[in-house]
Amino acid sequence: MLIYWVVFFILFLFSYVELISARQSLVLLRCVILFIACMVGFRYNIGADWETYVIIYNRQIPSLLDPEYRILMEPLFWILGSLCKTLGLSYACFFIILSLISFVVLFIVIRRIGCGYIYLPILLYFCLFFCQFQLNIVRHGIMASFVWLAFSYIKECSLKKFVFFLLIAAGFQLAALAFFPFYFLLNRCYMQKSVVTLIFISLIFVMLGVSQKILLLGTKIPVFGEFVNYYILDFYGRNVDASYGFSVGMIVNLFLFLFLYFGMRSVYNDISNHLKIFVNLLLYSFILSCFFNAYAVFVERLVSVTNMTLLFILPYVLHKIFIAFACIVVYAMLMFTKTLYTPVPLGGKYEYQFIPYQYSFVI
Repeated sequence: MLIYWVVFFILFLFSYVELISARQSLVLLRCVILFIACMVGFRYNIGADWETYVIIYNRQIPSLLDPEYRILMEPLFWILGSLCKTLGLSYACFFIILSLISFVVLFIVIRRIGCGYIYLPILLYFCLFFCQFQLNIVRHGIMASFVWLAFSYIKECSLKKFVFFLLIAAGFQLAALAFFPFYFLLNRCYMQKSVVTLIFISLIFVMLGVSQKILLLGTKIPVFGEFVNYYILDFYGRNVDASYGFSVGMIVNLFLFLFLYFGMRSVYNDISNHLKIFVNLLLYSFILSCFFNAYAVFVERLVSVTNMTLLFILPYVLHKIFIAFACIVVYAMLMFTKTLYTPVPLGGKYEYQFIPYQYSFVI
């Protein structure tokens, strides 16, 4: 458990130094990222899906045409895993490589977007997304990074590059394809009437349980049908309560969106920066949370990616309100603590997913 807080305070210290002096040491950042990647690779029985992915990696690689394979893993994930096995690398090395790719792509996104900070977005990523993206669902982190690399080309109206990186993301997790419509939805200014209407309809979806009926229709959609059918009729068929409910994150997203949308209209309408895209992602995070609320797994897969907008919005707020740094760090620390110390149902009983940290040096 101590190892998590050591990383947290190192990133916090570097973020504070970066804030007050604008000094950015890329050498130190590379060392921290390599250390975190080793945490991901050498962990033992950490994360609900750890054992599943170890078994998938260690077993004989199935055919790409195997129906079971299409649900378990996507082509690029399979190719990278096969390459690592061919080179004689262990599952730990495979996890380290996946983690490094996720961080490298995320760093490229941070540089492309130009939020003014490097360490603060990494600190926020570590507190808000790291456990879910890299210690639990192994493929999810690398998919999310490539989706955001695709998002970074929306302002430039580069559809080809957007589609290219989105397809790479889908090569690791098929859910990435669901973000294709965002190319046409994010880079636009929404009128107040439209915003109020979208929020109102989203709340109606939750109260009337409409999302459950619509998702049942999703079982008929080509490509996604198998995935949706598995979770709705099989996985959740064994669970009493599959709903996501109203989370702290949903409420924070909604209030932060309203604050930025109504409080910074001139900046929101400025086409020269990415803020409009980030603010719209807050809105769509709330909408998707309501739309898929009947089944938590869809909220976790999709909304967790759109929620990464916090990595860039919160540093932007920091430019405007210096004291916000303390609030941002406290919020990140509270959410990180919640993630570490919240037990989840595993094997018929509630257990901690990420603590205590256990490791095994498998080369």
